[in-house]
Amino acid sequence: MGMKVLIIDKKKSKGLCVAYRCGRKPHTKDRFCPKHSKRYQKEENPIEYTFAALKQNAKRRGKDFSLTIDQFKQFCRETDYIELKGKLGSSASIDRVKPDKGYSLDNIQILSLSQNSSKGVGNCPF
Repeated sequence: MGMKVLIIDKKKSKGLCVAYRCGRKPHTKDRFCPKHSKRYQKEENPIEYTFAALKQNAKRRGKDFSLTIDQFKQFCRETDYIELKGKLGSSASIDRVKPDKGYSLDNIQILSLSQNSSKGVGNCPF
Protein backbone atom coordinates (compact mmCIF):
# COMPACT_ATOMS: atom_id res chain seq x y z
CA MET A 1 0.00 0.00 0.00
CA GLY A 2 1.24 3.45 -0.86
CA MET A 3 1.58 6.36 1.55
CA LYS A 4 -1.35 8.19 -0.06
CA VAL A 5 -3.72 5.26 0.53
CA LEU A 6 -2.65 5.03 4.19
CA ILE A 7 -3.31 8.75 4.73
CA ILE A 8 -6.74 8.49 3.07
CA ASP A 9 -7.67 5.45 5.19
CA LYS A 10 -6.54 7.22 8.36
CA LYS A 11 -8.52 10.40 7.58
CA LYS A 12 -11.57 8.37 6.57
CA SER A 13 -11.52 6.41 9.82
CA LYS A 14 -11.44 9.72 11.75
CA GLY A 15 -14.46 10.94 9.81
CA LEU A 16 -12.61 13.69 7.91
CA CYS A 17 -12.61 14.78 4.28
CA VAL A 18 -10.03 12.75 2.37
CA ALA A 19 -8.94 15.65 0.13
CA TYR A 20 -5.31 16.68 0.49
CA ARG A 21 -4.73 19.07 3.41
CA CYS A 22 -8.43 19.27 4.28
CA GLY A 23 -9.60 18.65 7.83
CA ARG A 24 -13.31 19.39 7.44
CA LYS A 25 -16.03 16.89 8.25
CA PRO A 26 -18.03 15.41 5.36
CA HIS A 27 -21.68 16.48 5.36
CA THR A 28 -22.98 13.00 4.51
CA LYS A 29 -21.61 9.48 4.28
CA ASP A 30 -19.51 10.85 1.43
CA ARG A 31 -15.75 10.87 1.80
CA PHE A 32 -15.48 14.56 0.89
CA CYS A 33 -16.63 17.78 2.56
CA PRO A 34 -19.15 19.89 0.57
CA LYS A 35 -16.41 21.96 -1.09
CA HIS A 36 -14.41 18.99 -2.32
CA SER A 37 -17.52 16.98 -3.13
CA LYS A 38 -18.54 19.59 -5.73
CA ARG A 39 -15.03 19.65 -7.18
CA TYR A 40 -14.97 15.86 -7.44
CA GLN A 41 -18.42 15.78 -9.08
CA LYS A 42 -17.38 18.49 -11.55
CA GLU A 43 -14.31 16.49 -12.59
CA GLU A 44 -16.01 13.09 -12.75
CA ASN A 45 -19.34 14.08 -14.40
CA PRO A 46 -18.96 17.50 -16.06
CA ILE A 47 -22.17 17.27 -18.10
CA GLU A 48 -24.34 16.27 -15.12
CA TYR A 49 -22.67 18.94 -12.95
CA THR A 50 -23.26 21.65 -15.58
CA PHE A 51 -26.87 20.53 -16.10
CA ALA A 52 -27.56 20.70 -12.35
CA ALA A 53 -25.95 24.16 -12.11
CA LEU A 54 -27.95 25.44 -15.11
CA LYS A 55 -31.18 24.06 -13.65
CA GLN A 56 -30.48 25.56 -10.22
CA ASN A 57 -29.67 28.93 -11.79
CA ALA A 58 -32.92 28.87 -13.77
CA LYS A 59 -34.87 28.06 -10.61
CA ARG A 60 -33.17 30.88 -8.70
CA ARG A 61 -34.05 33.34 -11.48
CA GLY A 62 -37.64 32.06 -11.82
CA LYS A 63 -37.19 30.75 -15.38
CA ASP A 64 -38.95 27.68 -16.76
CA PHE A 65 -36.69 24.67 -17.25
CA SER A 66 -38.08 21.89 -19.43
CA LEU A 67 -34.74 20.55 -20.65
CA THR A 68 -34.00 16.92 -19.75
CA ILE A 69 -30.58 15.51 -18.96
CA ASP A 70 -30.67 13.40 -22.14
CA GLN A 71 -31.50 16.45 -24.28
CA PHE A 72 -28.69 18.39 -22.60
CA LYS A 73 -26.19 15.57 -23.20
CA GLN A 74 -27.18 15.51 -26.88
CA PHE A 75 -26.85 19.32 -27.05
CA CYS A 76 -23.36 19.10 -25.51
CA ARG A 77 -22.27 16.39 -27.97
CA GLU A 78 -23.52 18.36 -30.98
CA THR A 79 -22.01 21.70 -29.93
CA ASP A 80 -18.91 20.63 -27.90
CA TYR A 81 -20.23 22.93 -25.17
CA ILE A 82 -18.38 21.25 -22.28
CA GLU A 83 -15.01 21.62 -24.07
CA LEU A 84 -15.69 25.25 -25.09
CA LYS A 85 -17.09 26.65 -21.83
CA GLY A 86 -14.91 28.65 -19.48
CA LYS A 87 -14.39 32.03 -17.87
CA LEU A 88 -12.88 34.02 -20.75
CA GLY A 89 -14.96 36.38 -22.87
CA SER A 90 -14.48 34.11 -25.88
CA SER A 91 -15.63 30.99 -23.98
CA ALA A 92 -18.99 29.41 -24.75
CA SER A 93 -22.11 30.06 -22.68
CA ILE A 94 -25.71 28.96 -23.00
CA ASP A 95 -28.07 31.65 -24.23
CA ARG A 96 -31.85 31.63 -24.47
CA VAL A 97 -32.88 32.64 -28.00
CA LYS A 98 -36.11 34.22 -26.72
CA PRO A 99 -35.36 35.74 -23.30
CA ASP A 100 -39.01 35.72 -22.24
CA LYS A 101 -39.14 31.91 -22.57
CA GLY A 102 -37.42 29.34 -20.39
CA TYR A 103 -34.76 26.72 -21.02
CA SER A 104 -35.94 24.21 -23.60
CA LEU A 105 -34.11 22.43 -26.40
CA ASP A 106 -35.54 24.73 -29.07
CA ASN A 107 -34.76 27.91 -27.09
CA ILE A 108 -31.06 27.47 -26.23
CA GLN A 109 -27.97 28.22 -28.26
CA ILE A 110 -24.25 28.74 -27.74
CA LEU A 111 -22.86 32.28 -27.57
CA SER A 112 -19.57 33.58 -26.29
CA LEU A 113 -19.68 35.02 -22.78
CA SER A 114 -19.00 38.52 -24.09
CA GLN A 115 -21.79 38.29 -26.69
CA ASN A 116 -24.21 36.89 -24.14
CA SER A 117 -23.50 39.56 -21.54
CA SER A 118 -23.74 42.40 -24.08
CA LYS A 119 -27.04 40.96 -25.32
CA GLY A 120 -28.59 41.62 -21.92
CA VAL A 121 -27.29 45.19 -21.53
CA GLY A 122 -30.37 46.75 -23.16
CA ASN A 123 -32.65 45.02 -20.65
CA CYS A 124 -30.93 46.50 -17.58
CA PRO A 125 -33.34 48.68 -15.53
CA PHE A 126 -30.54 51.05 -14.36
